[in-house]
Amino acid sequence: MRIVLSLLLIFSVSPFVGCSSLPESTREMEARAEYGKLIPSEPKAEMPRRKKQRVEKIYMGGRLLSSGDWFVGGRLLLVVNEPDWIFDDSALKKIESK
Repeated sequence: MRIVLSLLLIFSVSPFVGCSSLPESTREMEARAEYGKLIPSEPKAEMPRRKKQRVEKIYMGGRLLSSGDWFVGGRLLLVVNEPDWIFDDSALKKIESK
């Protein structure tokens, strides 16, 4: 029992004693890597965007056709705008204007 209590005491005190006696860090690796130094940025190329397809849903009710057949009805999907890519790059606008 005495051994268990002494081990428990040692393990409970060791986090406070072990690392607290180390000297303050000089951060030499960060100084050598020059993390704080600003890098000149290149002109950012515009990424093309995707324009979504616009679809309207239409419900057609049941009706009697001219041939005498009964049309039960159904849903019809009507494409209003086709999907497309949008390019807003200034370099492309200069080429297109020439």
